[in-house]
Amino acid sequence: MIRKPLAYLTMLLALAGTASCIDDKGNYTYIPAEEMFPVNISVPEAEENDNFLRGVKGDAFHVEAQVSGLEGGSGAYSFLWYAFPNISGVTTDERVELSTEQNLDLPSLTLKSGEWILCFRVTDNELGVFKESQINLTVSSSSFNRGWYIMKAKDDVADVDFFPNAYPAEGSEPTRNMIALAGCTLHGNPVAVAWQEYNYCHPVVDEYGTTNIELLEAWHFVTDRDMLVLQGGDDMIPLKDYDEQFYTPPTSHNPQAFFFFDTYNHQFLIDGNELYGVLGTAYKYVGTMTPKSIGKYTLKPSDHSYYPAIIPYGWSGDVVLFDNNGKGFYRYMPNSTSSNVNALSEYELDGETIDPGNMNADIVKLSGSLNYDGQTYILMHELDTDRYRLGKMPYGTSNLFESYNEVPAGSMLLDSEFMATPGVGDFVYFTRGNEIYYYRDAPGLDEREFKLFDVAADERITYMVCNSGWNGGNYLIIMTTKDGAWNCYFYLIPNTNQPEVTLPAEKVMSGEGVASRLMYKVW
Repeated sequence: MIRKPLAYLTMLLALAGTASCIDDKGNYTYIPAEEMFPVNISVPEAEENDNFLRGVKGDAFHVEAQVSGLEGGSGAYSFLWYAFPNISGVTTDERVELSTEQNLDLPSLTLKSGEWILCFRVTDNELGVFKESQINLTVSSSSFNRGWYIMKAKDDVADVDFFPNAYPAEGSEPTRNMIALAGCTLHGNPVAVAWQEYNYCHPVVDEYGTTNIELLEAWHFVTDRDMLVLQGGDDMIPLKDYDEQFYTPPTSHNPQAFFFFDTYNHQFLIDGNELYGVLGTAYKYVGTMTPKSIGKYTLKPSDHSYYPAIIPYGWSGDVVLFDNNGKGFYRYMPNSTSSNVNALSEYELDGETIDPGNMNADIVKLSGSLNYDGQTYILMHELDTDRYRLGKMPYGTSNLFESYNEVPAGSMLLDSEFMATPGVGDFVYFTRGNEIYYYRDAPGLDEREFKLFDVAADERITYMVCNSGWNGGNYLIIMTTKDGAWNCYFYLIPNTNQPEVTLPAEKVMSGEGVASRLMYKVW
């Protein structure tokens, strides 16, 4: 966050408005600031959230401030709420005054979407001195807020339908074809849809020819043929096309996997068996004015072919890839100084040595939950033993697999079409035709596979995934298609760590085309 310019500005204003220099101990009587102005400011809501608040453009916005130490009644003091854009080079002309009341109570938040510093000031009208509290504020756009975003394709054109969180309640109708509404066309079939809440670095050239970096909200839409980045907000202005996004343009337009690490604002793409990335513009790791970008990463040796999946691995924004040629897992650590993908260290698990860089196995299926901080299950086929193993990989684990158990020969899981992994729990869901099962990852059980229910026989399953936690709820989500239309079923998983679901589906969404990806936007 850009705090120093604001701090300097506050200091200058305070000095300019002070009748006497309270820190000059030369020719004046020194009075400590705490005695001259014994006022304390507290904004509990922000303090409980790391000095951070969030608002939605166009929605009501209320913040309560607690002020103690007021002498002579509140009439002797004045209050001011104002905000500055949290960007470099900010000037007093960009200050937006919001209220002159002690509590901020706006019927509609009119600040543009992006990062702000929200300031609350208490001024002693007689002395002309003040105290101020500064809070980090993120304002989200109002057009597309909390809810589900379903990515689908029709006639070789991909688009996204938005369903508000309250859907299907009255007044919460879906918005269809977000990309087309922005005046854009995206060809191909869905690969990923992602939302970048803040700090998307976008260069803007002003009237004097000076290039400045604006920090924006952004949508990332990816198909198997193209990619598009649109600005968040009412206008959804195109920001970058595929060749511009990764600075080192991909050699082919064949996106196979895309992952956006929202905690760090890292972007990763597999295209033509190469890994591309843009390292985050999150202020914690690189300065907001330093859009650190690295183009293409390579394995050692260079003869490689990535499995089309990018797996979140560690608390520092690391990801794991699997090389189909070398039969091994590799880790990329974007916050390190290395520009290569590195092998993982071998370790002991249940009396067996696991060498991630030399698994001598192929990936059969891989599935993670929509919430990346959950877990990933990977079904593997060992080439030397002809055995099938199910590897459990929790997010943030110190080793690759927490468990690596054999799957019995003849298990229906081995030839299933789709596999879905919950956020927690020792089981996976899988499909056989239109039948939905779960498999318990427990070697001690004689029976491990159990049928849950059937999907309608005249619908074809196109995607299955789990969502977990507060970010959208605990659901097994199944997408189907029939007669040129799609359905998306949300089956509630009522008990964490247990595979049973509540029937019928708690939510059903539908539209035209074939849907095969989705995401939940919290704000």
